[in-house]
Parts: sequence; C-alpha cells; structure tokens
Amino acid sequence: MASLEYLSDMEKWHDYQIDSQREISRLLRASCEQQNALKMSVSNSDTDFVAIQILAVDAEHNEVIIDRPESEEQVQRIMQAPTVACETTRRWPCASG
Repeated sequence: MASLEYLSDMEKWHDYQIDSQREISRLLRASCEQQNALKMSVSNSDTDFVAIQILAVDAEHNEVIIDRPESEEQVQRIMQAPTVACETTRRWPCASG
C-alpha cells in the first residue's frame, strides 16, 4: 500500500510534467546544447533506467537522437518499451515573454 507521503509526491509530479510538443522540443534542444545528462526510465520504472545524453533533436520528424546505452540489453528494453520517460535535475531558465 502506498504511503500518504508517496501519494503527495506523485501529485506534485504532475506540476512538472509537460505535454506541449513545442515545449518538449525546446527543453530537449536546451538539454542537447548544454550537454546535460538525463535519466531515461523504461515504462515509468524507478529501477529500469539508463543515463543518456541527447545528441540531436529533429522536431519536424519527431526524432530525438541519444547516445547509445552501454549494453545491447538496455537498447532492446528501450526500443521495445511502450513508453519511456526522461528526467533531469537541471533547473531551466524561464522562457521570456
């Protein structure tokens, strides 16, 4: 059973989740330019993840090119996952008006 503290943290998560394709592309490009490391979780798992870096973003074709994880097993899990999520602890500057 989930604790109340855990449920409270999950509610806060949605404060930082974005769905706008334009905003996602902007953040991905900024991460690429600043060479930030990201945590890529497979199927929203806290235990199945790899550290990656974004190498390029092609918003027109909905493509993000990342560095290759170390093991072929990790590559296969990422490619077969129905969803992946990326996160970083980087603080992003606010977008100007």
